[in-house]
Amino acid sequence: MTQPSKDEIFELLRLHEEWANTLDKADRLGKPLAMDRLSMSGLDLSDRNLHGIILFASQFDRCNLQRTHLCYSHLGDVSFVGADFAGGCLVKAQVSDSNWAGCTLRGANLLRTVFFRVDMRRVDFSGADMSQTLLSEADLREANFSGANLEWISLSNQDLRGATGFETVRAEKILIQVDGKTTVLEGLDNIREWLFKASRL
Repeated sequence: MTQPSKDEIFELLRLHEEWANTLDKADRLGKPLAMDRLSMSGLDLSDRNLHGIILFASQFDRCNLQRTHLCYSHLGDVSFVGADFAGGCLVKAQVSDSNWAGCTLRGANLLRTVFFRVDMRRVDFSGADMSQTLLSEADLREANFSGANLEWISLSNQDLRGATGFETVRAEKILIQVDGKTTVLEGLDNIREWLFKASRL
């Protein structure tokens, strides 16, 4: 497939936004975007409504995605290396086999997002709402969780070595998988202690 030009990419995104903005209307406009191998690295995509977008093997490296909505999106083998997604929304998105290394997710809404086999080394999750988020086989080394809401987060086969900010996370219950068994860990102090120990393994 021939890679669309920058102007063509922005037209595809415009049509998707038009579709996303009229989801609850009787007369829908625009056209939903579902593509693979779309390169958007370095583009300013801030403040866009990309609700429900479907992308595979695509690149958002170093993009400005501040306050952008990617809720209910499907993102497989997508790269967000060094992207700025501060204040963005990924509610109920499905993300797999993707690279988020060095990405900023500060203050982002990640409610019920599913992350499976993702590289999230050095990601800034500070102040993010990660409640009910699933992180399975996630590389979270050196990530910053300062002030993040981890209520009912689910962690499975994760790597938290060198991660920081656990002394200020918020949560009363989280789900952790140990030796193939899922356990509910309760109490903020217990949760912070478990996370701190996991970061020192």
